[in-house]
Amino acid sequence: MTRVEKPWGYELHWAKTDRYVGKLIHVKAGHALSLQYHNHKDET
Repeated sequence: MTRVEKPWGYELHWAKTDRYVGKLIHVKAGHALSLQYHNHKDET
């Protein structure tokens, strides 16, 4: 698993291919995420 630090917390990437990234997302209290969409990539 790879931990990726973000300003709002962090992501744990547990699976990755050219078209897919499986993530566990931890959001710090008081922070929020923006909505993103990728036409050529699936994420869960």
